[in-house]
Amino acid sequence: MKRLLLLSLIFALLACSTPEPPLRIGSNVWPGYEALYLARHHGHFNKLPIKLVELASASDLMDGIRNGQLDGGGLTLDEVLLLASEGIDMTIVALCDISAGADVVMARPGINNLAALAGKTIAAETTAVGAVMLAGALRQAGLSEHQVRIVHMPLADQLPAYQRGEIDAAVSFEPFKTHLQQAGAQVLFDSRQIAGDIVDVLALRSEVVAQKPYVVQQLVRGYLRANYLLVQGDEAALAYVNRRLRLPPERLPMLFEGMQIPSLQQHHHWLRHDAEVKAAELAPLLYRKGLLRYQVERLPQATTQFLPELRP
Repeated sequence: MKRLLLLSLIFALLACSTPEPPLRIGSNVWPGYEALYLARHHGHFNKLPIKLVELASASDLMDGIRNGQLDGGGLTLDEVLLLASEGIDMTIVALCDISAGADVVMARPGINNLAALAGKTIAAETTAVGAVMLAGALRQAGLSEHQVRIVHMPLADQLPAYQRGEIDAAVSFEPFKTHLQQAGAQVLFDSRQIAGDIVDVLALRSEVVAQKPYVVQQLVRGYLRANYLLVQGDEAALAYVNRRLRLPPERLPMLFEGMQIPSLQQHHHWLRHDAEVKAAELAPLLYRKGLLRYQVERLPQATTQFLPELRP
């Protein structure tokens, strides 16, 4: 009997000492998400069950959330809506940036306007951002998708394809935009012309947010502290994130060019008011254009509970 009691006690102690599963946060390479890695570098996540996962594309990130390998990550609002349309309950916990020229359609020299894309091959990721940018550019050009050849291609593969002459244009953003510019590509269209349609957020599965509020809070606040350094142009911070971005050093001071980075006050306002309004406007639009397979039955939630409080 004593042996059984001892074994029961040992098993109970082992169960209690099992480490908490980490909060698994994914992102692809994008300036608006790099503060996550800077926060980890500065120790903001020390002794916290937070695991950052670097991915090649937004498509990989969404697949990770779908199959349960990731709890959330850096996503555009339309990508969050795509997950919501598939029945995945998501909560937006932070606003990273609003694209205001950062997302672009680029083309070879000689293709000097959007109408000249007729009959040309355009590369784009299989994401909502790629689709939204293409739809906007083609609409402005007066072209249909049948008048161009669209090739679905990860961003990392676009420069080699461009250099081999396999594509004439691409939907891109930093750091890939700079690499294409160095190869001669020029910008024909950018996200200023579809203002407010491309917004980057930190979004997590709602059940994880409910289960790990303290960890989520530290994730958000660590991200904001690190992002402040980047926005202020801290040289050491910029140099660190450039290990992933691999931009020419002279481009680093312009890292957030074409992006609106929200203040804390704007963060609070957007999450309280604009998130729901923009999601409600964007969801039916994406569905009508065939960018969502299913209608969104439940819009993603947004919360300010993990943000630092606003001072009077």
